[in-house]
Amino acid sequence: ERGVAETLQPAATGVKHQQRGTLGIHQDWLARFQPAYTIELQEWVNSLREGRSFAGAKASDGLQAVRIAEACIQSLQTGLPTTLS
Repeated sequence: ERGVAETLQPAATGVKHQQRGTLGIHQDWLARFQPAYTIELQEWVNSLREGRSFAGAKASDGLQAVRIAEACIQSLQTGLPTTLS
């Protein structure tokens, strides 16, 4: 309603030629997010080895993400705002 939030692509090589420009994109999501997933997975392993709670994402976080996505779809289909409990 008041603006747009957008996840921008990371820096990539751009090509400009004959007054046109192109910007390369990753072929899949893994190249972009692999370093973060590797760090998170290693932290999970470390928490298991050290017998402590994992501070990262939990199943409840994933469930909430699904609820948000479903609310977005409902709002898109109805054209109305949707609230989450």
